[in-house]
Amino acid sequence: MATDWEAFADDINTGVLLELGTTKFYIEVPDGEAKRDKTGKKIPQKISTYKGTAVMGKYNSEFPSTASTLIQAGDVKFVAQFEDQAFEPVEKKNEIIVCKGVRYSVINVGRVAPDGSTNVVFVIQARKVNNG
Repeated sequence: MATDWEAFADDINTGVLLELGTTKFYIEVPDGEAKRDKTGKKIPQKISTYKGTAVMGKYNSEFPSTASTLIQAGDVKFVAQFEDQAFEPVEKKNEIIVCKGVRYSVINVGRVAPDGSTNVVFVIQARKVNNG
């Protein structure tokens, strides 16, 4: 009998993630590159927002990043699912996670997709954005 990975992903969201103490967040995705008008004034980008649920944690030596991206002090990990199951976060594309009023840039994204196509969860390395 084949595993229904979409149902499994739903079970993860409604059971495991909620039991672990999840937080709601959203990710802001800019549409394209920043542009300027003829006078050099910056034209605001269109921002798409995707809501999600995640367990948020810190990196430590027992659970290092699986990517080649260096982990810096203060980096956080989101084990996340998105309401729009077709959405996939992308690293280094100026995507910003907003969680509990704090803004984080997306540094690295790992997918957990047991069948190669159904994303059960994403593991996102994020770094706090300095507002200065």
